[in-house]
Amino acid sequence: PLGATLAELPLILGFAWIAAGRLTRRLSVPRGAARLVMGEIAFLLLIGAELLLGAAMGMGPAEVVAGWARPAGAAGLAAQVLFGLFPWLQGRREAGAEG
Repeated sequence: PLGATLAELPLILGFAWIAAGRLTRRLSVPRGAARLVMGEIAFLLLIGAELLLGAAMGMGPAEVVAGWARPAGAAGLAAQVLFGLFPWLQGRREAGAEG
């Protein structure tokens, strides 16, 4: 599971980076706190989806959370946190490019 997770993460995060950039531009989300809130909402929606998927597979919330303690789960959770920071990180990158 860890190998598969590590193999897919760069691809998934790459697509998420592109999508975050397009959405922040399309929605004209200002840099700073607004983008941080945008990422937090995205992260919470992603965690909610993971909990719902776990429930659909007969797992309770405690079981889903316990899965994050395993290496593959921890890598996935770290990627989800990074995903949630993408809009804010892109704003900082844009600010640095401007001057």
